[in-house]
Amino acid sequence: MIGKIAYRLALAAVLAVGAGAAGPIPASEAAQAEAGALQKLIDEAPHGSTVVLPAGDYDGELVVDKPLVVQGEGVTLHSGVADTPAVAVRADFASISGLSIVKDSGGEAAAVLVEGDGVRVEGLRIVTRTIGIQLQESDGTVIRNNAVEATPELLGRSARASERRNGIDLYRSHGNTIENNRVSSMFDGIYLEGSNNTAVRGNVVDFSRYGVHLMYTKNTDVEGNRGSHNVTGIMAMVSRGGTIAGNAFKLQKGSVNSQGMLFYEVEDMQVTGNELVGNRVGLYIERSANNVWTGNDVSYNFVGIQLLDSADNELAGNRFVSNVIETMADGSAGNRIEGNYWDAFQGLDPNGDGKSDLAYPMNPFFQRLTKDTPAFQLFFQSPGMKFLEGLMAADSADWTRDRAPLMKQPVLAGAADSAAPAAGGATAAAGAALLLAASTIIILGVRKR
Repeated sequence: MIGKIAYRLALAAVLAVGAGAAGPIPASEAAQAEAGALQKLIDEAPHGSTVVLPAGDYDGELVVDKPLVVQGEGVTLHSGVADTPAVAVRADFASISGLSIVKDSGGEAAAVLVEGDGVRVEGLRIVTRTIGIQLQESDGTVIRNNAVEATPELLGRSARASERRNGIDLYRSHGNTIENNRVSSMFDGIYLEGSNNTAVRGNVVDFSRYGVHLMYTKNTDVEGNRGSHNVTGIMAMVSRGGTIAGNAFKLQKGSVNSQGMLFYEVEDMQVTGNELVGNRVGLYIERSANNVWTGNDVSYNFVGIQLLDSADNELAGNRFVSNVIETMADGSAGNRIEGNYWDAFQGLDPNGDGKSDLAYPMNPFFQRLTKDTPAFQLFFQSPGMKFLEGLMAADSADWTRDRAPLMKQPVLAGAADSAAPAAGGATAAAGAALLLAASTIIILGVRKR
């Protein structure tokens, strides 16, 4: 019993620092009642009424199957059943708020499952080994001001699918709002699959695989979110339409596959005013078309931008500063790239219009070489590599290029100068990151043999 009480006290401490926490949650031996008493209050409440659950520490699960406003401030619900949600909301226009939920049983059932339309899920504090909040064919639902975290022993560690699930998970759910939530140490922080017309705003995600993951979505708006220490900040795959604006993803660099943002088979998106700072790759774009990237700050990354097999996109007014490798572009000649600032490029502006009359060509040699043999990254900027790269200039007519680079840095909202490494240490830090990444690739390759 003493061990169980100590574990619950540790969970209470984690929950107490969640979104909107007012203080420690009681976790005493005397307060371990069955959740059946709470379920009875819900079952007996008339449709459309407000149910205020009595504070305490409860064991069990709850089901809301009619339109009620359920308020649970001071309630901690412990669920140990792997195949049953801790809270299931099955009614349209129901609301649940204030509860703290601990689901440490693992399994596939979410801590909170929403199957109704027009539901409100607000101010929950969730500690879980499984999905935090899951919407299944739920439209018009609001998920706001919740905190979702892995159990204490997993906090602050790299995410593994075998250990945890997604923080907020939407499946075939449309027209929803996900805002001002805090997700830490989950698999994907916020995951949308086959879910359209969703707003993802003001959320914070760290120590997860992908901060925001869009999969088969349409017209999704991802705005004002922040994240760090994820594998990738925003992952958009096979998605169309919407905006990605005003987000800040920094220090995604713990994996050789880390990016601030990754776009794969994405079309018709507006991507503007984002900060991608200190990541392994700032902006990765592959097989994507008809997107617009403007006013983004891509700084202090190992690779600024990778642009592969993509056409008919527009990149204008972006800032690329202090990246170890500014560009890695190949197979992407048919894009409208003009008026970006590249701090490694020395232009020429005889007419004084602020744009270089010389284009900035993006040599694809290094991209092609390391694509087949990643360990060659170790020779980046070596004399031999620079010599071979120079030999590639003969066929430069087909290279991706910025046709009129900016001569001076544009002023961008939320520019990354204040968060930049000290000038003397930037090159050393980038070189260390390069050596670490290359060494990791080589070691992993040896182990595979």
